[in-house]
Amino acid sequence: MTTIPSTQKKTSAGRWLLACTLMSTVSTGLLIASGDETGQIQLQTDTAAFFGPGTQPNTDYLEFKPLLSSTNCTYCHSDFNMETAPYDTWVVSMMGQSARDPVWHAALSIANQDATNGGETCIRCHAPR
Repeated sequence: MTTIPSTQKKTSAGRWLLACTLMSTVSTGLLIASGDETGQIQLQTDTAAFFGPGTQPNTDYLEFKPLLSSTNCTYCHSDFNMETAPYDTWVVSMMGQSARDPVWHAALSIANQDATNGGETCIRCHAPR
């Protein structure tokens, strides 16, 4: 039976550790190089991917339509039943007040970083004018 000298064991372990460190560094570098500086790859999308039912934003950019306040929604969506009127419950909710919330702004930034125009849908309800 042959025995391996202890110096050879240390050398093999050192080579193995060096190889693992090198592979880890190379793979991390490749991940960072494949995306932006944070290593994140953004999904390429457009606003059509986030299309939802209901009133759509103005698509005719040549036609001037002023931005209206959310109080204009009250004409059709308020004052008929306090428990179920959409505007009355929305305006006092977290969703209605979210345009003031820094956490919501952070979530919107993350949505836009993850997918181009990802926050388009969020803004329509969370921050109407």
